[in-house]
Amino acid sequence: MSLEIFDFTAFQTNADNPTVLSLAFTLICALILSSLVALTYERTSRIVHRPDHFIQALVLASPVTTTIMLAIGDSVARGLGIMGALAIIRFRTNITDPRNILFIFASLAVGLACGVYGFQIAFVGTGFFCLAAFLLSWSPFNAPSVFLGELRFTIPEDGFDMSQVQTVMKNFCRESQVKRFRLITRDDLPPRLEYMYVFTLRKSAEAQAFRYALLHIPGIHDVRVTLEQNQPAI
Repeated sequence: MSLEIFDFTAFQTNADNPTVLSLAFTLICALILSSLVALTYERTSRIVHRPDHFIQALVLASPVTTTIMLAIGDSVARGLGIMGALAIIRFRTNITDPRNILFIFASLAVGLACGVYGFQIAFVGTGFFCLAAFLLSWSPFNAPSVFLGELRFTIPEDGFDMSQVQTVMKNFCRESQVKRFRLITRDDLPPRLEYMYVFTLRKSAEAQAFRYALLHIPGIHDVRVTLEQNQPAI
């Protein structure tokens, strides 16, 4: 049997009338390369809770894109028709992580390259993307994110030394700033001042120890520390 079926240039010259074998080869290449993209995401991602079926979407996006490109071919009319058909569909999936968006684009790019028979571009581009993702996962750019938090407490209006609070925050927080400050007046209690801080904990600091240190300051009340990233309030 002739080995011409594995000649990429032969596929490219027969783009107007592809054979069933060339179509199957193209879709298989797209599926394999998108699977590499999905595997790279799985091994390099630090997200604990991934979007539902996100890995499957990465794998299947490339063959779908390849099929669309194969259907369009060199026809402008087909391209306009498919563009109009896809414009009817409204994708309302909310993707908040920019890294996830890039992996989706990588899978779509693989499908586009295979769909126009640019196999060399697809293989080299996928290899470079996956290698770069692994290198970044081992680099300082993949350092664990800091804990973002919110601190609330009340103090007497007079006779309180705020330097004690500043000292504790300097020891436990990398950055901090006052977000809100207000005076609370009630008939049954003396006037109090309520502070709200936003802060980022140091890597070696613990939120529970931070709260306990604040509670040991004489005169401070209603200490509440809340951490983001789905961390419970303490």
